[in-house]
Amino acid sequence: MRKDYQKMQQEILPNKETQEWMWESIEKKALESQKKYHQNPWGGLAASVAAAVFVLVFLLPQTGLADSMKGFLQKYFYAGADVEKDLAHQVYEDSDGHVKMQIQELLSDGACVYFDICYEALDKEGQQWLANQEFGTDSIRLGLIDEEFSQSTGWSEELKEQEELATKKARYFTFFLQDGTGNFNLKNVSRTIFYPMYKSQGIGKIELKCNMDTICYKLVGEGSPSKFYQPKYLIVSKLSYGILGVEHGMSVREKNEYGTITESYTQEFMAEMDQRLEKLQEGESDLPISFTLKDGSKIDVSPYNVSKYSPSKGIPNVDVRIAAGYFNYGGKQWRKNLVVNPEELAGLDLDGVHYELVQEELIE
Repeated sequence: MRKDYQKMQQEILPNKETQEWMWESIEKKALESQKKYHQNPWGGLAASVAAAVFVLVFLLPQTGLADSMKGFLQKYFYAGADVEKDLAHQVYEDSDGHVKMQIQELLSDGACVYFDICYEALDKEGQQWLANQEFGTDSIRLGLIDEEFSQSTGWSEELKEQEELATKKARYFTFFLQDGTGNFNLKNVSRTIFYPMYKSQGIGKIELKCNMDTICYKLVGEGSPSKFYQPKYLIVSKLSYGILGVEHGMSVREKNEYGTITESYTQEFMAEMDQRLEKLQEGESDLPISFTLKDGSKIDVSPYNVSKYSPSKGIPNVDVRIAAGYFNYGGKQWRKNLVVNPEELAGLDLDGVHYELVQEELIE
C-alpha cells in the first residue's frame, strides 16, 4: 500500500519534506489504529487508509503549485533537478477588470532568470482579448539600465507559451532571460517589466530575487587556449558559469581624427575568431569546455564567444569574458538545463587545457 501511495506522491507532491511529514502522520495513525483494533486487523488497515486519505485531502489545495512546478521543471530542466527551494513565489500581479496578469514563480541565480506568467480572463471581453492576443518578447520584456547595455555581451531573452496548460480563460508562459557577461549582474535587483493588458500597456517593477549562492574559483594551471588571453577565474552557481581572464593583445586603443580614444580588436585576434566561427559552422563548439566533478564525471557545455567587457563585479583585474553560459549539457536541447552543485566542481578543461579549481572569496 505504501509503495502505491509513494508513487502517487511523486506525481502530485514533489516536496520531500511534505512527503515525510505526510507518511509520519499516516504511520502514527496506523499505530494508534493497531492498538485500537488489535482484535480486528482489517480495522487497522481501514484506519490507515482513512488516515492517508485525510492527509491527501488536506494537501490537495496545494497541488496547483505542484502541478505548475512539474510543468516548469520538465520544460527547462532535466529530471532530478532540485530548485524548488530556490524559487521566489507570488512575484507580481496586475488586473484591469478584464484580465489578470500574474508572475507566480521566479528562479534566478543572477545570470539566468526564469519566471512563469499566467494571463486569466475575468469577463467575456477579456476572454476574447486573451484568445486573440499575440505574445512575444516584443510585448513582454524587461527594461535594462544603461550599465547593463554597456556590459552586455550575449544578452538573450525568450518567451515560451505552455500551450498544454491553456484553458478557455487562461494562458501560461515562461520567460527566460540571460546575461552573458559572466558577471551575474542580475542578482537581487529590481527591473521594470512591460507587458500587454486589455486596451493598455502594463508597466511595473519586479524583484529578481536570487536564492542561490555563487562561488568563485581561481584557475590553477599552465597554458591557455589562446595567446590573446589568460583564463584566471570561474564564477559559478547551480545554473550558470562565467570564465574570466586577462587579455594579451586582443585589442588596441587608438585616437581617431576627432581626438576620441577608440578601442578595437586586433587583426590577429579577429583572424583567430574567424577560425572558431568556421568550427561553429561545421557543427563544432567554438571553445570546447568540460567541467570535471569530484566524482570524476564530466559535463560538457556550449559557451558563448570570447569578448572584452567592463571589469567584473567582485573580481579585480580581469577584463575578458572567455566564456559564459548555463549548464546545458553540450547544447543538446535548447534551454534544457542541468542543475549542478558548484561545490562539487574540481576541474575545468578549455579547448584541451586543464585547470584545477581553488575556491576564493568573491568580493560583493
